[in-house]
Amino acid sequence: GKSSSETSSPPSLSVHLDDSDTVVAGSSVKGHIVIECIDLDELKSLQIQVQGEERVASRHSSFSASNLFLLLSPPIQFNPKLQEGTNLFTFEAEMPANLCPSSLRKQSVNGRTGFIEYSLIALAETSTRQLESKKISFDVLEVFASRLHPVSCEDSLQGRIGGNATATASIHLSQQAFAIGDSPDITLKILSNKDVPHVTLSLVKTVQLKEGENTFQNTQQVARSVHPIKHAANST
Repeated sequence: GKSSSETSSPPSLSVHLDDSDTVVAGSSVKGHIVIECIDLDELKSLQIQVQGEERVASRHSSFSASNLFLLLSPPIQFNPKLQEGTNLFTFEAEMPANLCPSSLRKQSVNGRTGFIEYSLIALAETSTRQLESKKISFDVLEVFASRLHPVSCEDSLQGRIGGNATATASIHLSQQAFAIGDSPDITLKILSNKDVPHVTLSLVKTVQLKEGENTFQNTQQVARSVHPIKHAANST
């Protein structure tokens, strides 16, 4: 027979993704829920929640805000009789194409640089107790039509380049928009009568928060790289 420690063990609840942990907006996230039981039990309710949370923050200002912008709970078909051992239930939830911005993972422990995060959590109620699974995260990628079209921008830069000189720089990108995981191709053309020893490229993001009639905005540097120039003046 079973010992008292075995019979007193509660059921366990967990949620799992079936495919990749990256989903394209407009498609579905698929997975399954597992309930492990020591004894026979009765399942009264079973729910999966798909959550999207965003936080806009600035390290240089005193504002921060978080928002649960997405909450889906697709129906799940289940047999109320839980068997001893493993009980498995499948689910599928469509991620709305117009409501799901691309994921932005937390860049610090406290998330002070802002983030966009998607997660799954399962909730269940049996005849003896209520269960809640651990939350698991997944990524969402937006679909950008503008990613198919090249874009360029030009600007005149005034500065000291081996003495007083004026340089004109033009930047050309292979596409207009990028998603998480993309590697931008950048072409920089510099026109100057002086040699330019190196170029520094910075990737920045603009953080904006609106509270009533007030708008707070701050620009933050995300990445920075220095590229030596091997050629003389007027080069690409």
